Amino acid sequence: MRVAQFTGLLLLLGLLLASPGDARAEQTEITLGAEVGLLLPDFSPKSAAEIAVATWDVGILLSYGVLDDLSLTAEFLFSMFDASSSGYTVSSDGLDYTGSLDFSSRVYHPRVGLKYKLYSGYNLAPYIEGHIGWSWSTYHEARLLNEEGLDYGLGLGDWGEGAFTVSVGASLDYRLANVVFIGLGFSYTYAIGGGLLRQFFTLPLQVSYYW
Repeated sequence: MRVAQFTGLLLLLGLLLASPGDARAEQTEITLGAEVGLLLPDFSPKSAAEIAVATWDVGILLSYGVLDDLSLTAEFLFSMFDASSSGYTVSSDGLDYTGSLDFSSRVYHPRVGLKYKLYSGYNLAPYIEGHIGWSWSTYHEARLLNEEGLDYGLGLGDWGEGAFTVSVGASLDYRLANVVFIGLGFSYTYAIGGGLLRQFFTLPLQVSYYW
């Protein structure tokens, strides 16, 4: 009996998620929201015991419905992490030192783009997205290590670098009570002309309110 009740509950939930019903057109709608997600930069972890560098990112989101299935978006994202980059070269006193650069980083990433809904009229909807932006990365507590893991002792200071970014991705959101959007997504970002930070993946969870 309990199995039948559970199965019926799942079927009812599926019908509610897929039903068109109250979904409004998105043209001229404005949404404001927040994002928290998993960010995977193209770096190695500092510790050999770790498999990959995985950190969080947070952000604020704003979008405007240009058409029923096309929105203009603006975002500001922030993340911070500790990582290592191999094959890094530093010139000091006329000599070149190459090794593994350990550092802490903070990334500030504003971007604008377009979000296209693959089909309209449903509360649950998939999207494809594209963005362009500018990332500003700062680096702190940097040390250059040789092959034995020893510090060269170069006394590297803090610095920052910027790069234009291009992002592509996909997302899926659900319109709850015709007021709130709850969405999951996937995004790949490439930094054009970037120094240390060249690419990263993001898996965001987004919550937005619209009017």
